[in-house]
Amino acid sequence: MSKSLFNNLRVVLLDRDGVINEEPGPILSPEQFVMIPKSAAAVARLNARGWRCFVITNQAAFARG
Repeated sequence: MSKSLFNNLRVVLLDRDGVINEEPGPILSPEQFVMIPKSAAAVARLNARGWRCFVITNQAAFARG
């Protein structure tokens, strides 16, 4: 029996607003993006332990491009 591709997959899905960044709502420029203190370090620790982190959002601006 072959080993499943997903057996060793370690994934964390992080919501953008309130988890990664402070400002809820649409962010229209990089200057508007303000990270929550220590969130980048927390993601780095997860990555170092073998977790793949993905940021998700329900912001309509992303769907529009």
